[in-house]
Amino acid sequence: MTDDEARTVQQHVEGYLRSGAVHGFDIGNPKHFDKLVEQVKSRLSLAGVADDDLRAVTAMCVLGPEFAGIPPSDMREELLNILQRSVPDAQKRLERVMEFAIAYGCGKWRTVQEGNGGWEHQWGEAVRGLVRALEPAVNQSNRWLASHVVGFPQDRDVRSDAHLLAMRLKHPESPLHLDQEETMSITCTDDGTELRVSSQNYEQSVPPGAKAVFTVTQSELRVSQGVVLLANGAKVIVTARDDEARTVVTWNKQREEVRLRVGETATIAGPATLRIWECSRGNVHCSGRHRLEAWDPTQMELWAFVASAVKGPPPQNRNHARLRQIVTGSFVQGMYFPLLAQEGW
Repeated sequence: MTDDEARTVQQHVEGYLRSGAVHGFDIGNPKHFDKLVEQVKSRLSLAGVADDDLRAVTAMCVLGPEFAGIPPSDMREELLNILQRSVPDAQKRLERVMEFAIAYGCGKWRTVQEGNGGWEHQWGEAVRGLVRALEPAVNQSNRWLASHVVGFPQDRDVRSDAHLLAMRLKHPESPLHLDQEETMSITCTDDGTELRVSSQNYEQSVPPGAKAVFTVTQSELRVSQGVVLLANGAKVIVTARDDEARTVVTWNKQREEVRLRVGETATIAGPATLRIWECSRGNVHCSGRHRLEAWDPTQMELWAFVASAVKGPPPQNRNHARLRQIVTGSFVQGMYFPLLAQEGW
């Protein structure tokens, strides 16, 4: 598609979405997008433009920044190439355009620049599209929890939880730098476990039943029983319990465990960089199941990937209807479980 053709598509998409005839365009409803594409095709002369190209550019115009001009040609070409490589079947490719555009707009397959408002940045509407993709699984989980967990609220804010999970999918880790004289303290208390870096005003409270997870560059974990050397890339899982805090360090198939009683403290010494996992599930599958960057579109649709991320992997050897249901053993492996555990549920 040429720049002039892309400009024509963009102008029509903007006019369509602003039209009073359009009520509640829903990114998560494929029929809404199909109707928009048909409107574009019927009213514009785009002979020679392939259907997948048209749908990709239309999706970019729906999701992209409002005042940044047309989608850049290199981005249009990159997204179309990714789509074509991932989905060889022409008809299925047309049906899956929106999920690819949402993921691309959120930063998958490209390096997102800091800031906002440009095509090189994260696209706000794409983020909202990811939130929308998460909402059905969050809503289903809340209904299930309300019927199985005493006291769980009937009216929990689905969109707010979906937004938190979307942020964790997009930004699965956040760095925390410790300088030479700085330390992180891990303290077991009557109410859970406290992680603190006093010099940076960093504090994380981990209630009983919840976890904190991070990887660390080479450092030391100091406890009253001695010192545990933290190899570069070691994973640290801090699990809060009613009467203790258990810290497990794993690296290169090695494992060290430290238990703190109420009132005891362990410290991690700087200089070091900790990469705090936003999803604190902490198991070996987290990096492949709970990060947008890990989504493999050749294996499953984005909608299935995020639903599995929220509710946990589908149980094995179940019929198709059962795969859509929530199962306790699977739910605790999803990324919604640790979010709720951090709130004390």
